Amino acid sequence: LKLFRAIVSADPKDVQSRINLADGLYSAGRTAYLLHDPHRALALFDESVELFDAIIQQTPGNPPPTSRTAWQFRADMFLDSGNLPAAMADIRRELAIDDQILRASNTDASSQRSQAIAWAQTGRVHIMLAKRASGTVSIAEWREALAWYEKAEAIYVDQQKQGRFIPQYQIVLESVRKQIDICRKALAV
Repeated sequence: LKLFRAIVSADPKDVQSRINLADGLYSAGRTAYLLHDPHRALALFDESVELFDAIIQQTPGNPPPTSRTAWQFRADMFLDSGNLPAAMADIRRELAIDDQILRASNTDASSQRSQAIAWAQTGRVHIMLAKRASGTVSIAEWREALAWYEKAEAIYVDQQKQGRFIPQYQIVLESVRKQIDICRKALAV
């Protein structure tokens, strides 16, 4: 990060250098989070998101595709901590970036996979809400979760059929399918 910061300091208007710094920040944030340092992780994610926001304002209509990952990782952290409003705000940002990229190229496989990740995150929010609720509210949340997970699964299955599925996402697809089973079992009770 020190090198990225030095390069940005030398030329603060260079967009690619700022993107590289923002990418480094969210990567370091993810590492900090995986090392159980959520305070450091949040600070790094926040700095990355702030920098990406500035870049997106400077280059409207052309968000850096990697920027969505900063919001994705921070949303994961918020989900893990139970901060559902913050998680949903970040998920919406992920989806907005994906939508913008897909408007320019509706076959962008990476953006489609990113959407599927955000939809699965949304499903996770609804599972958490279902577990906190009871009666018809809980059932409605389980149904909502199921719908989001099925939507995510559909992207991966479609990419498999088209030969655009990346094997590293197999574990993600399996996780989505596991959540679909959990939702169906909860609704069968």
